[in-house]
Amino acid sequence: MFLSLFQKIKLKGYKPSIIRLDNEISKEHFNLLENLDLKIQLVLPYEHCQHLVERAIQIYKNHLIAGLSRADPNFLLILWDTLIPQANITINLLRNSCINPRLSAYAQIFGQFDYNATPLASPGCKCIAHDKPSTRRKWSVHGTKAYYTGPAMQHYRCYEVHIQKTLAKRIADTVTFLPHNISMLHKITKEATLARIHDLIKLL
Repeated sequence: MFLSLFQKIKLKGYKPSIIRLDNEISKEHFNLLENLDLKIQLVLPYEHCQHLVERAIQIYKNHLIAGLSRADPNFLLILWDTLIPQANITINLLRNSCINPRLSAYAQIFGQFDYNATPLASPGCKCIAHDKPSTRRKWSVHGTKAYYTGPAMQHYRCYEVHIQKTLAKRIADTVTFLPHNISMLHKITKEATLARIHDLIKLL
């Protein structure tokens, strides 16, 4: 895991110069860090103020739990790991870059996040994924119940959803979200608009 993350950051033109870990590091991991030409600093046990890694893990854990708490009540908790990619994106969008505080940590490594190309939604939200005419029967419904798990980063304006019926992942471009705890905005009809105008006139 560490080596894959290190290689990903290195491909973006960045290389850590120092690694701060607790003193329970294994000999194999210690040798790996030395082979990567990284300076190692060990922190004594229970020194949480100096151990930034433990603090970062705690923040990430709270962020992931907050996402799970917003999920639909019927969302299968066994699928919690499918929400990790979006959690990685959102927490790094919220964090400032250590190199340039004017940028987010995500923008510093991957560039500006394009919300139009890869829209985000509430993790674990119930939704209806559109079934293409070529994949459905002639008189069947046009959508399938699913749960949103994250953006489809390799596709334009698409979502990754977990199909409730087949228990499989699908990339969907047309999705209707059905949040359980908030009301979706609806188009205001002409009659409702006129009624609000009359209410404003009475108040004035």
